[in-house]
Amino acid sequence: MRRAFTLLELIIVIAIVGFASAIIVFSLDDVMASVRKPAPLEVLRKAVDAAWYGAASGHKRMALSYDVEKRALMVRTLETVSAVTPETTSAEDSPEVPQKEPEVAAEVAVFAFEDERVLDVRFTRVPDDGGGALQVTETAPFPRLVFSPWGGVVPTIVEVDIDGAIYRYQLDMFGGGLEAVK
Repeated sequence: MRRAFTLLELIIVIAIVGFASAIIVFSLDDVMASVRKPAPLEVLRKAVDAAWYGAASGHKRMALSYDVEKRALMVRTLETVSAVTPETTSAEDSPEVPQKEPEVAAEVAVFAFEDERVLDVRFTRVPDDGGGALQVTETAPFPRLVFSPWGGVVPTIVEVDIDGAIYRYQLDMFGGGLEAVK
């Protein structure tokens, strides 16, 4: 004699299958998120935000630079070192004191590019179109960007070299936002 499934047994089987499917879907989602590499623009945005926020909140100058060997953007604090020697009481008393005081950089954060296609990052000055006060037309690269504790940075184009293709982003000098340059 054959016996069919009861309604209660069908409901229990459907609930077990649904519960197992949900567990599999959520665990695959976690695995896929850990495998996904952040986009180069996302890494750049995080580094700019960290430098900007660190300068504003810590009331210190922050520097953003690219380390070729580490393939990472480095955020550092910049502190001026006193050039006064123990024998002198002020910087004016010492003839060996350089005109510009040296800076010491302390590493704050590292933002590594996990995408192996990122070859280089350069910071260049935004050329003046003739209507501004700067009248600068050269685009010599900067070794680093310096963020002021009062909320400013030099108008800059950030160039990211990804497999030979150059992507340019203009850094807003008062807000830290990045906008793609055509």
